[in-house]
Amino acid sequence: MPLAKREWSSPVWRHGLAAIGVSMLLGFLGPFGTNPVFDRTERYAFWLGLGLTGYGCGFIARKLLGSSPRFARRSAPLLALLAALLSAIPQTFIVFWAMSLLQPGRTASVGALALLFVAVTAVQLILLTAIVLVERRSLSLPRQAGTEEPPRTVLKESQPVALEAEDHYVRVHKVDGSKLVLQRLSDAVAEVSGIDGLQVHRGWWVASAAVAGTYVEDGRRWVRLINGLTIPVSRARRRDVLARGWPQL
Repeated sequence: MPLAKREWSSPVWRHGLAAIGVSMLLGFLGPFGTNPVFDRTERYAFWLGLGLTGYGCGFIARKLLGSSPRFARRSAPLLALLAALLSAIPQTFIVFWAMSLLQPGRTASVGALALLFVAVTAVQLILLTAIVLVERRSLSLPRQAGTEEPPRTVLKESQPVALEAEDHYVRVHKVDGSKLVLQRLSDAVAEVSGIDGLQVHRGWWVASAAVAGTYVEDGRRWVRLINGLTIPVSRARRRDVLARGWPQL
């Protein structure tokens, strides 16, 4: 029974169920003219297949953007919008191919593809919203007993996922954005002493529960958080980070 609970609460299952749920909802609603055009069976099959591929494209796009230092510090809504636009590019051709199977002889023009891209982007925004909600939910779920990962303090939405020093200020990063506070980083770290976390750099502290994993790029180790934020690890802190046993990406 405990094993079954761990499997059902894993991120893979949560993302899979979210993708199927949104796809079925779209199949029921039949947006963008699919309700009168396709019968019920075709409509549900159409949205289930495209919902799954769209969710996958959106998930990959968000991870790619989140792993880039250029986009990692963007707010969650902006990152979701950029991921929706990026994932809509391949998804537009997938949708057109699927529609051509159900409606043989359908031809593509630049104008038709442009309009289809707009519609696909709207659907991708819905799917990206589901992805963000699933990842936020994973922050609030307690770890199951018996896992090999070290125990972590469960974060609430009001708690920080990271603290960043900016001159005389500290930027408090949360799941849904960030804010500046006039304070020293050392004082801010002392205030969150009740949260399981680690200072991975002289200018960064991260909450353990928000860590998605670590990776090495260009000889430098980075920590990636569940909200897509990437944080550098100083050489002096590498051993401390490795000792935490955080997943390798």
